Amino acid sequence: MGCRDCPNEKRRAWDKFLAIVEGWTNLVWKNSRMEEIAKNRAKICSSCDQLSALGVCKKCSCPVAPLTRQMRKSCPLNKWTANK
Repeated sequence: MGCRDCPNEKRRAWDKFLAIVEGWTNLVWKNSRMEEIAKNRAKICSSCDQLSALGVCKKCSCPVAPLTRQMRKSCPLNKWTANK
């Protein structure tokens, strides 16, 4: 379903949308592998100065719970990487 003819901006928006859907999907339908990855990522996020009191990353404005469950996305501050 690639969009080779789309401008880069549209492609980035689509990729971000897919990552957000993936994060929320993995939050609702949990599996043990994803939960282990999310737990490790959340531990890193919990000590980050960019984490708001509401559990939102100040760098990308994503809620941390679904953010840490996005396999295709890395931390916007490069504190953890994608698991593609």
